[in-house]
Amino acid sequence: VGPGGDLDKTIYHFDGEKWSNDGVSRPISPYSIWGFASNDVWIGGIGGVIWRFNGVKWSESFILDNTNINLSAIMDIYGETSNDVYAVGFIDSADVRKGLILHYNGTEWTRRNIKNTICNFTRIKRGIKTSSNYFIRGLLESDIVEDTTKIFMLENNSLIQLYSAVNIKKNTNFIQNIGNEMVFVIGYTLN
Repeated sequence: VGPGGDLDKTIYHFDGEKWSNDGVSRPISPYSIWGFASNDVWIGGIGGVIWRFNGVKWSESFILDNTNINLSAIMDIYGETSNDVYAVGFIDSADVRKGLILHYNGTEWTRRNIKNTICNFTRIKRGIKTSSNYFIRGLLESDIVEDTTKIFMLENNSLIQLYSAVNIKKNTNFIQNIGNEMVFVIGYTLN
């Protein structure tokens, strides 16, 4: 998936031999994709919209109320099961940009009530299979000062900042599950 271009060319599928799209024009500019099976795939993107594929067709599963919002986006989706899926992104209103966390319980999407966090949430992963904690990468972009990377831990409904660093333009940062471990790449160091 990817934003930009024609609306009928934002979702592609690989069948084992070639990439193709279905040619259907959809009003979505996707940034993230996550799936459990060929009939259970999620996409999030610009406008705070989440789509779901049931094996036959794509349909809107969630639309963020964009009243008083200039821009919103779902930047990453991650889940352990079909009834425990998280989506992260941001809301940009007239006065501030803040992180957004949504949770799907198998029936509906709800917004997690967390303290206002002034950054884009760009990635979410679960720590390890035996933990209920999720880790979130945040990015505070600025035209005035240098960008700042933040890493948070979501423990129940509490968002705990674990790391913050300025000047990531020259560095890289990432969070990822590898085996049974949570890996943080900060700067050029694997933690």
